Amino acid sequence: MRFGAELWRACRLSMPFFVVYLLHANSMAAPCTERGSTSPVIIPAPNLTVTRNVPVGAVLGEVSSQVNDYVISCSTPNNVRTSATVRPLRGFINGIMPVMGANGELIPGLGVRFTPMGSYVRGGGGACTGGGGIRALGARDEFRCNAYGSYNGVPGGLEMGNSVLKLTFVKTSDALASASLAREIVFTTRVDNYATIGYQLAGGKVVVNPCTFSMPSVVPLGTVSVAALQAERNSAQRDFNLEMNCQNNAMVKIRFTPAAGSTAVRGAVGTLSNTAAAADAAAGVNVQLLSAAGEPIPLDTDIDFGAQPATARYGFRARMSAAPGATVTPGRVNAGAEVNFTFY
Repeated sequence: MRFGAELWRACRLSMPFFVVYLLHANSMAAPCTERGSTSPVIIPAPNLTVTRNVPVGAVLGEVSSQVNDYVISCSTPNNVRTSATVRPLRGFINGIMPVMGANGELIPGLGVRFTPMGSYVRGGGGACTGGGGIRALGARDEFRCNAYGSYNGVPGGLEMGNSVLKLTFVKTSDALASASLAREIVFTTRVDNYATIGYQLAGGKVVVNPCTFSMPSVVPLGTVSVAALQAERNSAQRDFNLEMNCQNNAMVKIRFTPAAGSTAVRGAVGTLSNTAAAADAAAGVNVQLLSAAGEPIPLDTDIDFGAQPATARYGFRARMSAAPGATVTPGRVNAGAEVNFTFY
């Protein structure tokens, strides 16, 4: 969006969006020695933003688990390693598990696929049936692994641990709606009857954003005389609107930030620098953003509008503003700003 005038001219406003992701796995045993933490491996879940018309089957985001330091060393063969999703089989289709919401209900239209990044089980000596290589995990994986080795005929344990687990979030139906993810154990792994290592989602959100936006590309600020601006310190206010078409009750925040090339002169009162070419720029003049009521809008600060109807219009104003104590000279005034919409 642009703000501009004869004496001054433009402000560009563009709109980004947001978006969310998530996980890990591995182990062995038999008599075995354990070392490291058995606490759940936390999977930091980012916020996933789903925009309008994302097709069913589309990947919405991915996240990898932290590294787990638990290792187990065994001196006898044929230890059984079991890995399982916490909710196996319930809606587990084509390797994709449904995701639980913070309200205790499955989130419609959202699924997750688990993939270990690296060897399924780390170790040497014996081979592990079903391991080695990257593949998506099913509702439950169980296999035997020779978790030991020998040197000159003397058995010696081999340490094995968990590889990083990647979560891939997928849209599974058009019923997908905004929701908070549960803080739950979503995957477990263990060797024989030794410690079970769980992988826990650390919250996160899915924000479904079926919105469209409209805004003026240019906001004309008109023409004002140097004498008038010098005396009044501000030009007349010019109205402009931002419009949003979303689902009912979408929660939204709006933030104005300087666009490339512009800087905040007095950010607390919404004033942007004059970016007109030096050869014909007005001196001592900037552009100020205001609310519909004429109050200054702080830059880089979210304005929380809360829940909104399906169609919403947000009124704002802009004007030329003389810098405090500065002498105004004639010329052009340009400024640029970005508008960020945050849905929550």
